Amino acid sequence: MAWDLRAQLLETCSCNMLCPCWYGVRELMVMDRGWCTTTQWYLIENGRSAEVDLGERTVVLTMDFPGPTLFDSETAPVAFISTMAHRPSSAASWRRSSRG
Repeated sequence: MAWDLRAQLLETCSCNMLCPCWYGVRELMVMDRGWCTTTQWYLIENGRSAEVDLGERTVVLTMDFPGPTLFDSETAPVAFISTMAHRPSSAASWRRSSRG
């Protein structure tokens, strides 16, 4: 399935400084508290997945990683996906999706 997506990303995690997982190097991906809780917001400006229009949606992911690194644990992510555009004047409804 092909994706074409343009979005803004806002991410926060429980690490004290920068999220070490963004380095992409296993040796640097040590969670400074021994665990990590993260939330990521994707503000989709426009995009498609197959025939599905993904434009003007917001996706929020939240995940808990027991640690000590991203590779040492499993997580059960929870996703909240807006079912309406993220225009300020619209009251978006949300669909919750989880796996695990």
